[in-house]
Amino acid sequence: MHNPLTTLLKLYQSTRTRLQARLAAFVVAALAATMTNPVLAALPTAVTPATGTATGDYISIAKEYFKNGFLFLGLLIAAYALINVAGGAIGKFNEFRVGRAELSDVAVYAVVGVVILVIIVYLLTEAAAVL
Repeated sequence: MHNPLTTLLKLYQSTRTRLQARLAAFVVAALAATMTNPVLAALPTAVTPATGTATGDYISIAKEYFKNGFLFLGLLIAAYALINVAGGAIGKFNEFRVGRAELSDVAVYAVVGVVILVIIVYLLTEAAAVL
């Protein structure tokens, strides 16, 4: 048989443990709420791009950052083209060294590669002026 006092004691202990845990959570939440009061200070001003937009004009600042992102994307495209042309020229020179291509093939590849790079740089410069 179960003793009713034992059951009551277990119920009391479990209720007491839950209340202590809730009280501890409430105390931690109250302390956190009071300790974070200095966090409500004023926010810093947004860093403006180098084009000189007004300090509080967030739309203009976002436009300038968007423009700078496109310019950076253009630089990445130019760098990718340069790496591909340089890699192809090295590959063509390796074919010449092995004997599968002539020196004129290497020269033609180099000239065409330089022309392609000049065209890419020109187009990206014009695109930057449009932005």
